[in-house]
Parts: sequence; structure tokens; C-alpha cells
Amino acid sequence: PEAAATEIAAYAEKEGYDWLLLDTAGRLDTEERLIREVQTIKKMIKPSHTILVLDGMLGQASLTMSRAFSEQVGFDGVILTKMDGAQAGGAAFSCAYALKKPLVFLGSGERIDDLEKSNPERLARRILGHGDLEALLERSQQKVKQDELARVQERLLSGTITFNDLAQQIELIGSMGSLGKVLSYLPLGGARPSSTELARGEREMRQSLAIIRSMTPKERLKPHCIDSSRKNRIARGAGVARTEVDALMSRFEEMKRFGTLLKKSGPFRTLFKGI
Repeated sequence: PEAAATEIAAYAEKEGYDWLLLDTAGRLDTEERLIREVQTIKKMIKPSHTILVLDGMLGQASLTMSRAFSEQVGFDGVILTKMDGAQAGGAAFSCAYALKKPLVFLGSGERIDDLEKSNPERLARRILGHGDLEALLERSQQKVKQDELARVQERLLSGTITFNDLAQQIELIGSMGSLGKVLSYLPLGGARPSSTELARGEREMRQSLAIIRSMTPKERLKPHCIDSSRKNRIARGAGVARTEVDALMSRFEEMKRFGTLLKKSGPFRTLFKGI
């Protein structure tokens, strides 16, 4: 690793790169030989910044680890991963309060856009179960055009929503990261789903999308034309049981009724403004 780090740094300097991110292999604070390896690499490379990547699910155990790394290696800030998990948060307090180390980024997935800048006030609200609707709105605006959202909103409130609209919403949620990540933005309080429930929810979303994609364009636009034989064909195309198609049709009808109810409720229309 020391030789590789030296070679990488020399190559970056030769090629004139503006930034070099050198990611060392993960290790525990109890692994003395591996800790010495990081110490050696840091002395050789002389990085401008040293960032500690911590598992956000570690809770208070992260304090012992981060304190040991602070004493033995030294670091300037922290990236917390797995922040879409049900128990994420203790590590944030450990680093920010006890060690006075800034939280640079929060990670809730494995892609680049799953990293977000840390905002202390928003993070505190999420840990307390109060959600972060501003961040959810920002992410939705990045992923979908606002005029498309307005059209879907109007169709939902008028009860004319189609399966194309439902598929679009499922794809939007998928593009924003895991279901756990999306739910972490919502003010659920203590009602946050377990990891098993989240996995089941993501599986049902994928299944619903497969069912919709097995429909013809006419069936997506005019669900009332889907009779028993069409349901059987759709189920075969999606690789699911007929009962799953029936269940999706029932949920879709409930969604249409809910939209009409919101429209009649007057003040509840404000729930959709800007979302």
C-alpha cells in the first residue's frame, strides 16, 4: 500500500491533476499494524486534508474509534455513511460534539449523488424523526421537471391519474436513492420502518413497475379496460401471481379516490404546493 500510494501521488503530480483522492482500505482502531501503515502513508503523501469515513450505524461505538484515529493518525473531518439506516445518528453526535470534528458529507448509498453536504440543523431534525422536507424537495427538483410534477398533481386531484403517472412516480423515488433514504427525509417520528419492511417496500415497488411495464399503452391510459383475461396476461408478462395485479389495481383505485378527496377538502391542496 505504501508503494502504491507513492506511485499514485507521483502520477497525479506528473499529469497535473487538481485533486487526488487517496482511499485507503478500511481498518479498525485495534489493528496496530494497519494503523502504522496509514501513519506511514500520511507522512509520505502529506495530504492537504485527511477525512475519516465512519459507518453511521455504529452509534456511540464510533466515538471510541474516531478518538483513536484522531490520536494515532489525525483527521480534519468526517464522512458518515449508511445515513438511510434506521439507527443512524449517534456517530454524528460523537464526532461533532465530543471531538469537535466537522461532518463534511453524509452518505446514503453507493453513488456519487448519494453524498450530500452536511447541514447541522437538518441533520438534527432527521435524527429526532422530524424529517427534512427541504432536502427532499431539492432532490425532487433535481430529478424531475417542475411542469411534469404540476401535470401529475393536477391529474391526481382530478381523479384522472394513469398508470403512466404512477410509473413515473415510482421511477422518481428510485432515482432519488433507496426507499430508506427517501423516508429519512419524512417526519415519521418513531414510526420509521424496520430494515425488513424497507426491503419489502422496495421489492413491491420493483414489482409494481414490472406489472405496469407489462401493460399495453392503452391499458396504462385506460385502466378500466383491463378485464380478467388482460390481468392474466399482465401477470404472466411481469412474472407475478394474478393476485399481485389485482392488489396493484386496488391500490391504484384508492389513490384516485384519495386525490378526489383532497381536491374536495380545500385546504389540503396546499400539501401539494411546491412538491
